[in-house]
Amino acid sequence: MKEVIENPASWDAVAVAYDSGARARTEPFSTAAIAWAGLGPDADVLDVACGPGTTTLLIAPHVRSVHAVDFSPGMIEVLQAHARGAANITATIGDGQALAFTANRFAAAFSMFGLVFFPDPVAGLRELLRVVRPGGQVFISCWVPFAQSPMMQVFGEAMRIANPPDPDAPPRPPPAWDTAEQLSGGLREAGFVDVEVRKLANEQSVRDGDHFWAEASGNIAVAHLRQRKGEAWPAIEAKVLAHLRPRLHGGATLAMPGLLGRGVKPQ
Repeated sequence: MKEVIENPASWDAVAVAYDSGARARTEPFSTAAIAWAGLGPDADVLDVACGPGTTTLLIAPHVRSVHAVDFSPGMIEVLQAHARGAANITATIGDGQALAFTANRFAAAFSMFGLVFFPDPVAGLRELLRVVRPGGQVFISCWVPFAQSPMMQVFGEAMRIANPPDPDAPPRPPPAWDTAEQLSGGLREAGFVDVEVRKLANEQSVRDGDHFWAEASGNIAVAHLRQRKGEAWPAIEAKVLAHLRPRLHGGATLAMPGLLGRGVKPQ
């Protein structure tokens, strides 16, 4: 799965579905980060691993300029479609571990649910440290472990039906960062000071099992599995829905908390 996550083509394939399915789940974190940053109208900001532009589009009306970077051309195309007419948004394809910007350029930088999946997250943080000005802020978000997220527990149930685990396979390693200690430790290791991590509650409404699974189509793990299973996928999906429909009959509100970390570049 690591190879899939680190392949731009994987994200190209889910860009449109991710935009429609994941935006509502991530927007609360972008909104919280923007409020925490407290930036003024003369600020130039950077959004790395910007995806379809969730953070970029929210902050653009409040700052002078936003530079959005993602390694997926498909994600950049979706963002550009949303941003037509917004003269202060520049969206480019680029590598978050080797940013094409001069040092000390931005008042703040954001990477919401993106940088934590880099091959080397600390290298990505050091790039953000380089390009923000002294005293500039950087905001990073990540999800908490599945066991602390009812929404992700339901998703995990569905994925185990779609792709039953091999009892002889080695256990999958946990995400590089999914705790406050890991996130704050990464920020400090990269050189940030005044590090703070907040756990944010985040509740999502699900109408029914079909709605839940339709939104999951933007998840890269689902898309990769669908591609691998080929002609067998309709039967697999029928089994998943047979589980989800009674599980979520009548709708549900499921918690999907995450972590938001902030670091400041030393003066």
